[in-house]
Amino acid sequence: MTMEEIIKKCDQQMSIVGENASVGLLIPGRWGKANTRRLWEGGPVGKIVMELEGLVYVIFSAKEVKEAVQKILDESTVYGNDCQGGRCEL
Repeated sequence: MTMEEIIKKCDQQMSIVGENASVGLLIPGRWGKANTRRLWEGGPVGKIVMELEGLVYVIFSAKEVKEAVQKILDESTVYGNDCQGGRCEL
């Protein structure tokens, strides 16, 4: 999923629920001892709700995820675009 798609998903959830909206994302990993997982190192923290084969389904605050992803996109523009063809992926 690209960063732009994540922002769009967050926007959709916030338009339905409001600022307190949550967004669920599948990310690589296993449940383990902790009930939380970061979207990336230093990124937003979410609550693990389900484990699939090599993936965990994690619920995050849509607002926090959108702000964090937008910050990465803004920094990539300011400091030189690290994204291939303007398309960033997590």
